[in-house]
Amino acid sequence: MLRTIYYKLSDSIAKSEEFAALAKLAQGNNKELKKWQADPTGSLPQKLSGEVSQAIFEDMLIITDEDMTAEDFGGITVGGAEGTYPCPIVGYQPGGSTCYLPYKYIVEDISGIDMDYLEMVYRRFHGLPLDILETDRLKLREITLDDIDRLYEIYAEPSITEYMEGLYENKDKEIEFTRSYIENMYTFYGYGLWGVCTKDGKLIGRAGLGNREVDGEIYLELGYVIEKEHQRKGYATEICTAIMEYAKNVLEADSLICLIESENTASIRTAQKLGFKYERSVCVGDRELELYKIEM
Repeated sequence: MLRTIYYKLSDSIAKSEEFAALAKLAQGNNKELKKWQADPTGSLPQKLSGEVSQAIFEDMLIITDEDMTAEDFGGITVGGAEGTYPCPIVGYQPGGSTCYLPYKYIVEDISGIDMDYLEMVYRRFHGLPLDILETDRLKLREITLDDIDRLYEIYAEPSITEYMEGLYENKDKEIEFTRSYIENMYTFYGYGLWGVCTKDGKLIGRAGLGNREVDGEIYLELGYVIEKEHQRKGYATEICTAIMEYAKNVLEADSLICLIESENTASIRTAQKLGFKYERSVCVGDRELELYKIEM
């Protein structure tokens, strides 16, 4: 859990109104805000065979306008690779600055940071899934590598893959695909196919949004799969309705499509119930599909 936000900023920034907004944000969310020192805990672990325990870094995040080096962390090596940071870092680089910062996450305005953003950076660093939304009966969260065995259980039912692609037969390939998907879809786009869970945390399917090219145009596609034993309970309609609201209000999408095989009457009924209208037949790869669309 993120508990402490450290800052390593120039004095002028630390005394600015932008920084005051950051301090207010931390206070309002019960997070400590502290100035970064080379050894903030007084007990940085010593290098041990090229690796160190990250326990003392697990609850912190740093905001800085500097290129932090190993010396800032007591010269330690993390994970056996020189230059790997032991905790998440957000770089502050105001517009017009020519200074290069090597961090994955960069902001131009500290006062524009919110806690959702900091929590996202923290969870991405630690490989923790983001919670997307909740409905009356379901939770939607990002898929993790720990879900793969459960996904194979869901996809083992032949009817699940009657109208959609299944998982890789080779589990190692599925793991590598999922790892890449988390990095490239969730991290870059901020959306994708998420895990559908009951309120007790059981994964019962996937649902979400993806980018689909049709006739040379990129659309945002809604898709879902619900485990067979949990079908006919209204779960697909419930979670897809919430995703559509999320697409409109959070992603500011102006339309969504569904691509459905003409024989898949159950999915066609669900799409129509959600408000999608048939538009045309299209060829996607070697498949002929029906394109249903809704304007948001």
